[in-house]
Amino acid sequence: MRKTIYQQVRYYQDEVTDDFCQTKTNKEVYVDGTYQYLPSSYLFKVLSFIVYYLFALPILFIYAYVFKGVRVYGRENLRQLNSGYIMYANHTHEIDAFLGHVMYARPKRTYIIANKDAISIKGLSLLVKGLGALPVPDTMNGLTNLNKAIAFLLERKKAIMIYPEAKIWHYYTGLRPFPITSFRFAANNNVPAVPIAITYRRPKGLLKNYKKPRMTAYIGEPIHNKDDLNNKENARMLWEETVEFIETKVSDPGNVKLYEYVKKSD
Repeated sequence: MRKTIYQQVRYYQDEVTDDFCQTKTNKEVYVDGTYQYLPSSYLFKVLSFIVYYLFALPILFIYAYVFKGVRVYGRENLRQLNSGYIMYANHTHEIDAFLGHVMYARPKRTYIIANKDAISIKGLSLLVKGLGALPVPDTMNGLTNLNKAIAFLLERKKAIMIYPEAKIWHYYTGLRPFPITSFRFAANNNVPAVPIAITYRRPKGLLKNYKKPRMTAYIGEPIHNKDDLNNKENARMLWEETVEFIETKVSDPGNVKLYEYVKKSD
């Protein structure tokens, strides 16, 4: 009988493209210039508000806090903000999809930049869209629409969640390639970037060696654009400080490994 579930080995080929969480899709989705990120229908807005605040928020909070044991430190760093902002975090679990909404920015309405697979599940695409999924587009016209939607939301003091690593590596305790591209959203809209570091801790109790680690999220201080820098320079500054914060947290010896990720030999 195994004494622990820890230190299992997972093999990967590429840090950027390998994904250990494949979404089961049942319809092809193409996000181009015709995709409507923010539906104008009054009925859709009302139903979205009801589902978001009366059902999703309390249910998912209980699930994350009680059943998954998620703990968050630094929420006071968000309370000081009186503007829209963008949160950037490392991507290590499926529940990342709603943590920004229910554990970090609540009660502020939060949206998430997501893989288009998120809206590809037949029968659930409208629900996912109503809860704030903004799919990555396939075309330049689609990107223009996404930029407009993000600008609109930030002007109205909403929060946006972004995982620059894009792919999920379960319980990963390092930081994979963290593209600078998405930091242009914060720079171009002159809103703070908020770094969030996801780490893991060993569960307590007699079965601690048989239970998966519990998530601990650290919210850093907002990083503001600097007036003496242009948008490109601000994007790099926001990226550098975010990466520094996350790397410092995930490199702590207390960040518990469930899996050992090993690159396949050629």
